[in-house]
Amino acid sequence: MNGILLFLIFLACTPLIIFLLQMIFSRAVKDIKIAPQIAVIMCSVAGFFVIIGTACLINSGLPTGCPKGRISFILYGCIVYASLALMYFHIFNMSETARRIRILYEIYLVGKANKDKVRERYGASKMIKIRMGRLVDSGQVACRNGRFFIRNRLLYLAARIVMAWRGALKFNR
Repeated sequence: MNGILLFLIFLACTPLIIFLLQMIFSRAVKDIKIAPQIAVIMCSVAGFFVIIGTACLINSGLPTGCPKGRISFILYGCIVYASLALMYFHIFNMSETARRIRILYEIYLVGKANKDKVRERYGASKMIKIRMGRLVDSGQVACRNGRFFIRNRLLYLAARIVMAWRGALKFNR
C-alpha cells in the first residue's frame, strides 16, 4: 500500500517533475534555438517514461493479482500525468505568450517606464516579429521570399476548432 501512496504523491508532483526536466533540458541545449513551448512538450513526453517506469517498478512490488488491475494502475498513472502535464503546458504557455505578462516583464527589466519606453521595447511590430518567429521556430509556419506559409496544419486545425467553438458560443467578433 505504501507504494501506491508514494506513486500518487509522485503523480501530484508532475508539474515539478516537468519543471525540473525543462530546467535540465534548457541548460543542456542552450545553444540550440528551440521554441520554449516545444521544449515543454518534449520534457512532458520524457516525463511519461519516468511515470511509466515508476508505475512498473511499484507495480512489480504489488501482490500478484488480476493483470487487468496492474494495467489499469499504469493507465491511471498515464492519464493523471497527461492531465497534469497539459495543465503545466497551458500555464507555461500563458506566461510565455500573454502580452500583459510580457509587458510587465519588460517594465520590470527597465525599472520604470513610460508609454514611449514600453512601445520602444515591445511595440506592435516587435510583437508580430516575435510571434512570427515563434511560429517559424516551432515549424508551424515557413518563410520563403519574405512570405509566410502554413507548414504544419496542427495548430491551424486547433485554431479552426477554437474558432468554431467561439462561434457556437457566439464569442466571434
